[in-house]
Amino acid sequence: YNRRYLNLIIEHLLARSERTGEGFYCILLDLDNFKQVNDQLGHLAGDEVLVEMARLLKTKVRGADHLVRWGGEEFMIVMDASTDVPVFLERLQSAVADYGWPYQSEMPIAISCSIGVAFHPTFNGYWSWSHTLTLADKAMFLVKENGKAGWLQISINPSAPADVAEKVAAMSPEALLQTGWIYCDGSNDTLARLAPGD
Repeated sequence: YNRRYLNLIIEHLLARSERTGEGFYCILLDLDNFKQVNDQLGHLAGDEVLVEMARLLKTKVRGADHLVRWGGEEFMIVMDASTDVPVFLERLQSAVADYGWPYQSEMPIAISCSIGVAFHPTFNGYWSWSHTLTLADKAMFLVKENGKAGWLQISINPSAPADVAEKVAAMSPEALLQTGWIYCDGSNDTLARLAPGD
C-alpha cells in the first residue's frame, strides 16, 4: 500500500482507537545508505532491493497490521497496542541482517535499516496523528544520526505540559532528548550512542 491507502484508513483507525481507549504504534523504517546501492549498482538494482524489503516486511507483520510504502526507501507499519514492539523490532532487524538480498555480493554496504517508533496515545485531546508522525520521524532521525542499523521508540510522559505537542513539533530531535518530557526505548547500540558522555 501507499500513502493514499493510509489517508483512506487513518480516520477509521483513530476513531477506533478513541472508542476502545487503546492507542497504536507508528513505526517508520528507512533503508540505510540506500543511495550507495542506487549510485553503484543502478536504480533497477535499487528497485529490486525495495521489492525484497516489502516482501520481507509482509512476512513479519500480522493481518491486522498496516504496511505502507511511505516514500523513497521508507516504509511505515501501523500496529495495535497489543504488539510487543521491542521483540518485533529485534526480530525484524535480525531478519534484515540475515536476508538473502539480490546483488548482495556486489553491494557496497550491507543492507540495514533505521527505525523510529512513536505510540499514538488516547490520554489527551491535544495530541494528533500528525504529532505522532513527527515524533516517529524524529526518532528515526536520531537513529540515522547515531550509527544507523537500530531502532528507537520515543514516548511522551503523561506528566508533560499540556502544550507538549506543539513544542515537540518545533524542537530539534536532539533538543527533545533534553526536555524530560519523553522516555526512550531502543536497540542497545542506539541507546548507548544516545547516552550523554561522561
